[in-house]
Amino acid sequence: MTGTISLESLAPINTSGNNVGNARDDTARSYPSPGIHHSRNEQVSSNDVREISKGRTAIVIAVLFGTTIVGSFSTGLLTVGLPRMAADLELADNLLLWPASVYSLAIGCFLILAGSVADLVGSRKIFLLGCFLQGVFVLACALSQTGIQLIVFRAMQGIAVSFCLPTAVSITTTSFPAGKRRNLGLSFMGAGQPIGFFIGLVLGGIFVDTIGWRAGYYICSAANFLLCAVSFWGVPSDRVPPVTWSRFKNGIDWIGGGIASTSLGLLSYVLANITGHLSHIRDPSTVALLLFFQDVQKLSALDTSLRFIPNIVSGAILNISLGFFIQRFRVDYLIFITSIVAAVSPLLMALTNPAWPYWYTVFWAMLLGPFSVDALLITDVFPEKTQALGGAVFQTVAQFGTSVGLAIMANISTSVTNHSDYQNKTSPAALLQGYRVTFWVSFVWMILATAIGGLGLRRAGKIGLKRE
Repeated sequence: MTGTISLESLAPINTSGNNVGNARDDTARSYPSPGIHHSRNEQVSSNDVREISKGRTAIVIAVLFGTTIVGSFSTGLLTVGLPRMAADLELADNLLLWPASVYSLAIGCFLILAGSVADLVGSRKIFLLGCFLQGVFVLACALSQTGIQLIVFRAMQGIAVSFCLPTAVSITTTSFPAGKRRNLGLSFMGAGQPIGFFIGLVLGGIFVDTIGWRAGYYICSAANFLLCAVSFWGVPSDRVPPVTWSRFKNGIDWIGGGIASTSLGLLSYVLANITGHLSHIRDPSTVALLLFFQDVQKLSALDTSLRFIPNIVSGAILNISLGFFIQRFRVDYLIFITSIVAAVSPLLMALTNPAWPYWYTVFWAMLLGPFSVDALLITDVFPEKTQALGGAVFQTVAQFGTSVGLAIMANISTSVTNHSDYQNKTSPAALLQGYRVTFWVSFVWMILATAIGGLGLRRAGKIGLKRE
């Protein structure tokens, strides 16, 4: 249900030829950062990844974990608080979706370019810039006086987030050699997304009904500035050559990146309009669950948020646990088993009766939904030098899949509801027919994913192993 980003084993491979988005410059591999002196506990290993102390390791992982939480936290705030925000800011009905849609649109447009630039000038610099700007524009959202201001500031926040997402992956893989530390870093990043989204849903629901929705954004902004300060001190410096105008101009495929970014932005815009009122939720299965709770069972926003607790807890535990044992199992076995388990979730929801107690089927569906490790190999083809670009490609593919899934699910649900025998198409019974079909479609997709993953990755072997 809730997406994960458990990236793994970003191992260096072929060092010749050109990359999409970045031209290769092999001098970067051995170029030390000016003024960087490595202590006995922070030596550069033979595979060009700096060995850092355990204390610095904990700081880096905590910072990236916190940044991921804060980014998803703001999404949760908007999801539960948008109706009240729209009323307070007098946001027109035809613009109701834009505070959420423009955020995803901005991220999709700038991910590839941000990752390419980060690999050239240094991931730490771009990450710090993204953290600072995200704090600025989240604060601006809190201070918005009109709906148009909120939309503009959400777009700016999306651009800032696009700086953080790929560079967080790059910082993890360049700070830690392949092995347990890297596995844990990537796993905590994966766990941060569902945790942050859930915190945003719960606190947002409380704030909306008490002190106001702006309080959540003040907290989110303060957390961003704090994380930026800790990152400035705790994240290791970049190890890249000096950036000259020639390298900046020729080291990135600006035309190709611009075309790709524009195309993805236009596609996201079209899909956001197709999905209608569903476009502000995070993924297709979460859409159906939120609407099932609110439209069919008529639960409040806070009660709906609380029902996601098993989903968030199991997703976080799974992601963190992967960091400890991922290297012990074959990838195809892991993906096959977890995909089968995850497929049980939409199956239970397709069979459930809204009148049944929560603990009969819905609890188990929520608990089993996050069991997936489908993103483990996405950046395995990227060398160490282009990890930010690899992270950008992963995030772009994930967003594309989410957008397509939303469009398909929304149209299936709407079509089934409109063709139902019920006169009132907005009644819980009519809506349930559409939602139930989307759960069946999700189940079929998971079975197909299980077969494709099991067969396609049968020669992948183990990943996350320490390399000497």
